[in-house]
Order: sequence, then structure tokens, then C-alpha cells
Amino acid sequence: MYHTLSKCSNLQMNLSSLLFRWQQEELLFSPLASGTIRDYMSAIRRMQAHPIMGQKINDISVHMLESFLSDLLQGFTDTADVFHPGYACGHLAHFTAPLKHAFHYACRLGWIPQNPMGFVRTPVPAQHTALFGNLVEVPRKLISHQDFCRIVDYLKKKNDPAALPVQIAYYTGLRLGEVCALTWEDIDLQHGSMQIRRSYVYNQVHRNFAELSSTKSKRSRMICFGPVLQGILQQIYDEQRTSTLQCSAAFKRNYYSTMLMDGREHYPLHVLPADEPIPDNYYPLHMVCQRRDGAYESPRTLGCTITRLRKKLPGLEHFSFHCLRHTYTSNLLLSGAPMNMVQEMLGHADISTTMNIYAHTTRQAKLDAAAAMEQMLVGMR
Repeated sequence: MYHTLSKCSNLQMNLSSLLFRWQQEELLFSPLASGTIRDYMSAIRRMQAHPIMGQKINDISVHMLESFLSDLLQGFTDTADVFHPGYACGHLAHFTAPLKHAFHYACRLGWIPQNPMGFVRTPVPAQHTALFGNLVEVPRKLISHQDFCRIVDYLKKKNDPAALPVQIAYYTGLRLGEVCALTWEDIDLQHGSMQIRRSYVYNQVHRNFAELSSTKSKRSRMICFGPVLQGILQQIYDEQRTSTLQCSAAFKRNYYSTMLMDGREHYPLHVLPADEPIPDNYYPLHMVCQRRDGAYESPRTLGCTITRLRKKLPGLEHFSFHCLRHTYTSNLLLSGAPMNMVQEMLGHADISTTMNIYAHTTRQAKLDAAAAMEQMLVGMR
């Protein structure tokens, strides 16, 4: 897999060439999720415009890398005098991760003595706090139960199958790809639970195709749900089983196949008409979220539906599918669920992720905590 190159032959290698070599020889064969590989490749393409890409890897210092990251935040002008706007601070990880891996790759092959990214301090934008005036709270990406009902009612009136994914995400906090990958075999309607084992992804690394992949944390998890969602799912299950459309030639059925590519097992998705012969290596999928013709629902079509919905419903201009996950998390915390349980329900690999993103509670939660503390102090008198 690796090219046999001497250390001396790579003394003139620049950063752009290093990133390309690492991408072709390691990244594409790594066990990372397809979405992560795609993000890293996108970051590498975007970094190419910066002048540091032409620097020899042996000449790149920690200071140069820190200046480069600052430029990514503030914006920079390339060698063709074209200005490139800066990125949000939260996007820096998309750039630092491939840089760390590429320099580590160069170290392992003896091209450079040490990884300079190990000493780089990620720049943090200066924060200014107003000493006077009203404190402006950062708006939360949450929706009220009333708005949730407005969304579902709107979709049902349109006879839009997106209503079911929205309901599932609101009551379980699943990611968009996880919702689209749910099958009826994953759901226990009798006991109100579901196994989250896979996610829908669109593989753009080598060629474009939809496939089933592992969850973001690469772990399966079980989620419990209440009687409301239980009733919704039971109704959909009964409707799908008794639908007269299934008997028509226009109805479509969903399948997956297996293929080995880049040393990894892939599970592409397929949709075939009901009357079409099924290839030997196709395996049936009984998808929970389907379109009216029986084909599986995809994140792309759901995204288009959400875009149209934002334009039609006043007050929901900033709504996104991920808002449902934020809302579910907030509701869990407000109900008093322990942080480790929230982590498990959300499928975060590290509890620090849960705490960093969601530990800031709502105003009502702060009021409840203050009231509980005062009540305790009164009882101590």
C-alpha cells in the first residue's frame, strides 16, 4: 500500500503534497466512518488555497501553523490575491485533525523528526463581556411542544412521510442518519424500546452511493420510549402491513448488499420495484421511514422538506432537524435524568461531549435549581 521512498527524497516535499500522500495512502484505508473521511478530504481541499501549503514540511514551524489556524478563523488572502472568509471556531477541528494525522504519518516514515502539531495551541477568539446593559442570552436551538405539533400537523396535512421521522427524533433524540436507517427489526413495540445500530450515510469518498454504516460513536445503544411514540409506531406498522399499494407493481422494496472496498466492508442501499427479480446478494430491509411508494426515506429528501417547512411556518425560520435532538436532550435534563444516562441515550462516546454541549440548562432549569436550594436552606433553620 505504501510507496517505498527514502528520507532524502522527501526533504523537498511541501505540506500540500504531504496531505495528498496521507489522504491516498492512509485516510482512504482507515477505519474511520465514511462521513469523517469525507469531512477530512473536504478540509484538505479548502486548505490548499493558503500559502502555507507550498512550504517544505521540514521548514514548517509551530508558529507558522498557529498563524495558519488564526488565518482560518479571521480569513486570508491567497497568492492570487483572492480573499477567503474565515471559519467559525468550532470548525477548526476539521482542519487540525488531518494536519495532526498527516504530520504523524511523516514522522513515522522518518521524513520529519517530530510532529509540530503536538505543540500547536489552537487559537481562541477573544471574548468581550459587556460590563453594563442587559445580558443577551444566546438563543437555544430548541422548539416548544406547541411548535412541534405545528410541524407535525403541517406535514400530515400535506400527506408528507417526513412526519414520522420528525416524531421519532422528537421523542428519541436520534440523529437524522439514525432515523433513516431504522428497521422494524430494531424496534420492540411491546416493551417500548429500540436498538440503534446503524446510520444512513452518503458515500462520496470514491463513488456516490447511499449505504448503511455504524453510528457516529461506532457503538450500538438501546433507547426506551413512551406510550405516545409507541402508539404512533404501532399505527404506522399496521398501515404498512395492510397497505394495498404493496401488491402493485409500482411499489418499491428496499435492500442492502455487501461489498469489500478499500479493505472495508460496505453495505450499499438499493431500491427495486416489487415485480423485479432480486439479485442473490441483495438482502431485504423493512425500513420504518418510507416514502409513499415504499422506498426508504433519505436525509437529503428530509432536508428539502425542512427547508420548505421553514418558509411556510412563521417563527420556525431557524428550525433544523437537529433541533429535535437538542430539544430531546433539554427535556431529558429538565426531567432530572442523570448526565451519564443522557450520554447513553444520545450515543456520545465521551461524557465530556455531553457536558460541553448540553450542560448549559435553560432559564427554567436554573430557576428550579435556585428554588430547590432556597427550600433546602429554609429547612435548615
